[in-house]
Amino acid sequence: MTGVLDGKIALVTGGSRGIGAAIAVALAQAGAAVAVNYRERVDAADALVADLGKAGHRAIAIAALVSGPVQHRVTVLGGRDMTSSTIALGAKPACKRIFGSGRS
Repeated sequence: MTGVLDGKIALVTGGSRGIGAAIAVALAQAGAAVAVNYRERVDAADALVADLGKAGHRAIAIAALVSGPVQHRVTVLGGRDMTSSTIALGAKPACKRIFGSGRS
């Protein structure tokens, strides 16, 4: 069985837990290789990547601020086709630097 996202690569920011983790799982189940971006919770990101791997999905964990070198690290999977941004409210300072406002 093939998924609708076979061959695609997804970057999920804030992907180590909560809504981000759920999105990462859904994208993987649809066939995408998933880059799980996290800021602090390496244990949660590693556990999610391990679970996805056990289920036969391609996934990596990337520790980086959203404004940092995330895009470069996604090249390990072969590039990026889509991004799901689920960063928390604590990321407002980075959003302000990037977008000029505190709104995400």
